[in-house]
Amino acid sequence: MYGPYLTVEQIKAKYPNSLVLLANPKSTRYHEPLGGHVVLHASTREEFDRLCAEWDDPAVKHAAHYWTGEPERDEIEWCSPDVAESGAA
Repeated sequence: MYGPYLTVEQIKAKYPNSLVLLANPKSTRYHEPLGGHVVLHASTREEFDRLCAEWDDPAVKHAAHYWTGEPERDEIEWCSPDVAESGAA
């Protein structure tokens, strides 16, 4: 089972610098998260992966994961404007 629906702002405040798994998330048409029901959370990727492997709830039809902190500089993928305009990846 999972907790009440929380907005992204509430999730960031309650679980700072954490990976969270959201059940039945809501998002914009650009797939930016708006909120969801927090199923589990962890401060490290290893712990998050372990918890996800153990988690099973057939009532959850859709799930998404979300990082509540700022991205590390080396995790940001940059693309030049000419690549973005051409649609190439």
